[in-house]
Amino acid sequence: MEKIETESVSNPFRQTPEEMIASLRATCATFREFGGNGGLVLPTDDRILELERSAPQWPEGELMFLGLYLRMCTGSENVDLSWQARAAHLRATGLADPLKDLGDFGLTGRAIRVLGTDEGYSPGVDWITLDLAANRKRSSIANLQRDRGSYTGEVETVAGLELIDLLWLFPDYWKQVDGDTLPFPVAGGCTFEHKDYGTVTPYFGRITRREPGFWPALLNLLSVKNSAPRFSVPTMRICR
Repeated sequence: MEKIETESVSNPFRQTPEEMIASLRATCATFREFGGNGGLVLPTDDRILELERSAPQWPEGELMFLGLYLRMCTGSENVDLSWQARAAHLRATGLADPLKDLGDFGLTGRAIRVLGTDEGYSPGVDWITLDLAANRKRSSIANLQRDRGSYTGEVETVAGLELIDLLWLFPDYWKQVDGDTLPFPVAGGCTFEHKDYGTVTPYFGRITRREPGFWPALLNLLSVKNSAPRFSVPTMRICR
């Protein structure tokens, strides 16, 4: 996977592990309220304490992030519920309304496909590193998606739902993204089939100030054939 090189400087959006764990706890509380927890499997308090004790060093690089690989379902079952819970949390925090954005394209959460959830995908949460500058130079998004497979964390791969979780972990990034120094990140690990546009993948624009009764669009869809450098296709790797 080809990357644009970035200087080895500190990420201005970085947070402490304690701040990130506090965000995770608050988010899980929202998920529990969503549909009475439904078919989702959330991290236990013991697992969250383990995460807090085992937090890795923040990765070097201006657009390198520490993140969370949060899996709330087994295989592809309830992936759509996992997506809808994340969207409900973003709406509850006043950041965005991805379900409305998706509805504007004539799609629902049930249409989502998360690559790599067919086998070996089970509930849990782990630390991950993400490179939000990755793959700005590429022939297409589709070529990168072939590496996602049944993801075990042994290799670097394109991010999917993990990228959506960065919206509530690091909202300041999404308030400044401009498609230039801060590229628009594409969740290459997720796809939708659209009746007019074919296979598309979600990307996220800038979080803007919300007027009463009006939700500015954040989620957009992009053809998997896209090669424009203002979009990055971030990669992730589990911290072992």
